[in-house]
Amino acid sequence: MGYLPSCTQSRQLRRLSFSKFLYKMDEAVIFYTDFLVLVFHLLRLLMAGGVRGAAFIHSPLLASKGRVSLDLMHVTDWLPTLYELAGGNSSMLRNVDGYDMWDTLSKGKKSPRQELLHNIHPSGGEAAMRYGQWKIVVNAGIFILRKVYTNEFIYA
Repeated sequence: MGYLPSCTQSRQLRRLSFSKFLYKMDEAVIFYTDFLVLVFHLLRLLMAGGVRGAAFIHSPLLASKGRVSLDLMHVTDWLPTLYELAGGNSSMLRNVDGYDMWDTLSKGKKSPRQELLHNIHPSGGEAAMRYGQWKIVVNAGIFILRKVYTNEFIYA
């Protein structure tokens, strides 16, 4: 008879231990689920996005040929670049946000562009802009500063 109570106690301890284990697992699943929802929400928005494009330029006017450029450039830079290349003065262009990028593209000089506006979504309060190696993301009160090409984040 002395054996049965200890066996019952052992079963109860295992059940108690197992229920604690399940409770902790449930807490962890809820935490990570909430975390992943936040991450996927941010990724869906402006957080993840690097903006990269593959392109090539072929011209006898290129001073430095056969190279890869990692310099920052925006689509608005094409107008002043091609305008200057055609012989115009891009400083005479009005209301243009672009830069003349010919020296960057042709000679491999540093890009004059330091900033890049990714998006402004006025109704959702979302915006993202890159300046140098940093990307600032504002999403309805969440402010995130992220170093580009690394995993450094600053949340405020």
